[in-house]
Amino acid sequence: NVARVYWTTDRLAEAMTMHRRALAVAERHHGVDALDTVHAMGNLAAFLGDVGDGAQSEQLYRRLLVIYEKSIGLSHPMVATTLHNLALLLMEQRRWSEAEPLLRQALAITERVVPPTHHHMWGLLGALARLVAHLGRRAEEEQLLNRMLPIVVFNVGEGDAMVANTLLRLGECVAE
Repeated sequence: NVARVYWTTDRLAEAMTMHRRALAVAERHHGVDALDTVHAMGNLAAFLGDVGDGAQSEQLYRRLLVIYEKSIGLSHPMVATTLHNLALLLMEQRRWSEAEPLLRQALAITERVVPPTHHHMWGLLGALARLVAHLGRRAEEEQLLNRMLPIVVFNVGEGDAMVANTLLRLGECVAE
Protein backbone atom coordinates (compact mmCIF):
# COMPACT_ATOMS: atom_id res chain seq x y z
CA ASN A 1 0.00 0.00 0.00
CA VAL A 2 1.80 3.08 -1.27
CA ALA A 3 -0.37 5.41 0.80
CA ARG A 4 0.66 3.62 4.01
CA VAL A 5 4.34 3.90 3.07
CA TYR A 6 3.92 7.64 2.57
CA TRP A 7 2.02 7.86 5.85
CA THR A 8 4.66 6.00 7.87
CA THR A 9 7.46 8.08 6.37
CA ASP A 10 5.72 11.37 7.18
CA ARG A 11 4.96 12.22 3.57
CA LEU A 12 1.45 13.18 4.62
CA ALA A 13 0.36 15.22 1.60
CA GLU A 14 1.29 12.34 -0.70
CA ALA A 15 -0.38 9.85 1.62
CA MET A 16 -3.59 11.92 1.59
CA THR A 17 -3.54 12.03 -2.21
CA MET A 18 -3.02 8.27 -2.48
CA HIS A 19 -5.72 7.43 0.09
CA ARG A 20 -8.24 9.69 -1.66
CA ARG A 21 -7.26 8.27 -5.03
CA ALA A 22 -7.65 4.69 -3.78
CA LEU A 23 -11.12 5.49 -2.43
CA ALA A 24 -12.16 7.24 -5.66
CA VAL A 25 -11.02 4.25 -7.75
CA ALA A 26 -12.81 1.78 -5.45
CA GLU A 27 -16.01 3.83 -5.54
CA ARG A 28 -15.86 4.14 -9.32
CA HIS A 29 -15.14 0.46 -9.82
CA HIS A 30 -17.35 -1.11 -7.11
CA GLY A 31 -19.84 1.62 -6.22
CA VAL A 32 -20.03 4.28 -3.55
CA ASP A 33 -21.66 2.08 -0.92
CA ALA A 34 -20.25 -1.30 -1.96
CA LEU A 35 -18.65 -3.66 0.50
CA ASP A 36 -15.60 -3.83 -1.79
CA THR A 37 -15.06 -0.10 -1.20
CA VAL A 38 -14.78 -0.29 2.60
CA HIS A 39 -11.09 -1.15 2.80
CA ALA A 40 -10.05 2.07 1.05
CA MET A 41 -12.62 4.03 3.06
CA GLY A 42 -11.38 2.60 6.36
CA ASN A 43 -7.77 3.39 5.47
CA LEU A 44 -8.68 6.98 4.64
CA ALA A 45 -10.72 7.32 7.85
CA ALA A 46 -7.78 6.08 9.93
CA PHE A 47 -5.36 8.40 8.14
CA LEU A 48 -7.62 11.42 8.57
CA GLY A 49 -8.03 10.71 12.26
CA ASP A 50 -4.27 10.37 12.64
CA VAL A 51 -3.54 13.70 10.97
CA GLY A 52 -6.17 15.53 13.02
CA ASP A 53 -9.15 15.73 10.68
CA GLY A 54 -11.55 14.16 13.15
CA ALA A 55 -14.69 15.46 11.47
CA GLN A 56 -13.97 13.82 8.12
CA SER A 57 -12.67 10.69 9.80
CA GLU A 58 -15.84 10.38 11.86
CA GLN A 59 -17.99 10.89 8.78
CA LEU A 60 -16.21 8.05 6.97
CA TYR A 61 -16.42 5.68 9.95
CA ARG A 62 -20.16 6.35 10.23
CA ARG A 63 -20.56 5.78 6.49
CA LEU A 64 -18.71 2.47 6.86
CA LEU A 65 -21.18 1.39 9.54
CA VAL A 66 -24.11 2.14 7.22
CA ILE A 67 -22.51 0.09 4.45
CA TYR A 68 -21.87 -2.79 6.85
CA GLU A 69 -25.42 -2.68 8.16
CA LYS A 70 -26.79 -3.00 4.63
CA SER A 71 -24.36 -5.66 3.43
CA ILE A 72 -23.19 -7.90 6.28
CA GLY A 73 -25.22 -6.90 9.32
CA LEU A 74 -24.13 -5.29 12.56
CA SER A 75 -22.69 -8.39 14.24
CA HIS A 76 -19.69 -8.88 11.95
CA PRO A 77 -16.10 -8.51 13.24
CA MET A 78 -15.46 -5.70 10.72
CA VAL A 79 -18.27 -3.77 12.39
CA ALA A 80 -16.59 -4.25 15.77
CA THR A 81 -13.31 -2.92 14.38
CA THR A 82 -15.02 0.13 12.90
CA LEU A 83 -16.94 0.80 16.12
CA HIS A 84 -13.68 0.51 18.07
CA ASN A 85 -11.88 2.90 15.71
CA LEU A 86 -14.73 5.42 15.83
CA ALA A 87 -14.83 5.20 19.63
CA LEU A 88 -11.08 5.84 19.84
CA LEU A 89 -11.51 8.89 17.60
CA LEU A 90 -14.32 10.19 19.83
CA MET A 91 -12.20 9.55 22.92
CA GLU A 92 -9.41 11.68 21.42
CA GLN A 93 -12.01 14.44 21.19
CA ARG A 94 -13.06 13.82 24.81
CA ARG A 95 -16.54 12.75 23.68
CA TRP A 96 -16.71 10.03 26.33
CA SER A 97 -20.48 9.55 26.46
CA GLU A 98 -20.64 9.03 22.68
CA ALA A 99 -17.68 6.65 22.66
CA GLU A 100 -18.82 4.38 25.49
CA PRO A 101 -21.80 2.69 23.80
CA LEU A 102 -19.70 2.14 20.67
CA LEU A 103 -16.97 0.41 22.67
CA ARG A 104 -19.51 -1.71 24.52
CA GLN A 105 -21.15 -2.74 21.24
CA ALA A 106 -17.74 -3.56 19.73
CA LEU A 107 -16.87 -5.61 22.81
CA ALA A 108 -20.17 -7.51 22.66
CA ILE A 109 -19.61 -8.39 18.99
CA THR A 110 -16.00 -9.37 19.59
CA GLU A 111 -16.90 -11.59 22.54
CA ARG A 112 -19.19 -13.56 20.23
CA VAL A 113 -16.70 -14.05 17.39
CA VAL A 114 -13.19 -14.45 18.81
CA PRO A 115 -11.64 -16.56 21.58
CA PRO A 116 -11.53 -14.86 25.00
CA THR A 117 -7.73 -14.53 24.80
CA HIS A 118 -7.70 -12.85 21.39
CA HIS A 119 -5.69 -9.62 21.17
CA HIS A 120 -8.76 -7.70 20.00
CA MET A 121 -10.30 -8.37 23.42
CA TRP A 122 -7.24 -6.83 25.04
CA GLY A 123 -7.53 -3.68 22.91
CA LEU A 124 -11.23 -3.22 23.55
CA LEU A 125 -10.98 -3.86 27.28
CA GLY A 126 -8.04 -1.45 27.52
CA ALA A 127 -9.89 1.28 25.64
CA LEU A 128 -13.01 0.82 27.75
CA ALA A 129 -10.90 0.90 30.92
CA ARG A 130 -9.34 4.21 29.82
CA LEU A 131 -12.77 5.61 29.04
CA VAL A 132 -14.35 4.71 32.39
CA ALA A 133 -11.23 6.05 34.15
CA HIS A 134 -11.80 9.42 32.49
CA LEU A 135 -15.37 9.28 33.77
CA GLY A 136 -14.11 8.62 37.31
CA ARG A 137 -15.46 5.07 37.50
CA ARG A 138 -12.39 3.49 39.08
CA ALA A 139 -14.10 0.33 40.34
CA GLU A 140 -15.25 -0.48 36.81
CA GLU A 141 -11.81 0.36 35.45
CA GLU A 142 -10.31 -2.09 37.94
CA GLN A 143 -12.71 -4.85 36.84
CA LEU A 144 -11.86 -4.27 33.17
CA LEU A 145 -8.11 -4.25 33.83
CA ASN A 146 -8.39 -7.45 35.88
CA ARG A 147 -10.21 -9.03 32.97
CA MET A 148 -7.61 -7.70 30.51
CA LEU A 149 -4.47 -8.75 32.43
CA PRO A 150 -4.56 -12.51 31.67
CA ILE A 151 -5.24 -11.73 28.01
CA VAL A 152 -2.17 -9.49 27.87
CA VAL A 153 -0.05 -12.15 29.60
CA PHE A 154 -1.35 -14.83 27.20
CA ASN A 155 -0.49 -12.71 24.15
CA VAL A 156 2.88 -11.20 25.09
CA GLY A 157 4.23 -13.18 28.04
CA GLU A 158 4.66 -12.38 31.71
CA GLY A 159 7.84 -10.34 31.28
CA ASP A 160 6.55 -7.90 28.68
CA ALA A 161 6.28 -4.16 29.31
CA MET A 162 2.55 -4.28 28.48
CA VAL A 163 2.01 -6.58 31.46
CA ALA A 164 3.92 -4.13 33.67
CA ASN A 165 1.86 -1.25 32.29
CA THR A 166 -1.41 -3.08 32.99
CA LEU A 167 -0.26 -3.93 36.52
CA LEU A 168 0.70 -0.29 37.06
CA ARG A 169 -2.75 0.84 35.93
CA LEU A 170 -4.33 -1.72 38.25
CA GLY A 171 -2.23 -0.47 41.15
CA GLU A 172 -3.36 3.09 40.47
CA CYS A 173 -6.99 1.94 40.59
CA VAL A 174 -6.52 0.19 43.91
CA ALA A 175 -4.62 3.14 45.39
CA GLU A 176 -7.40 5.63 44.68
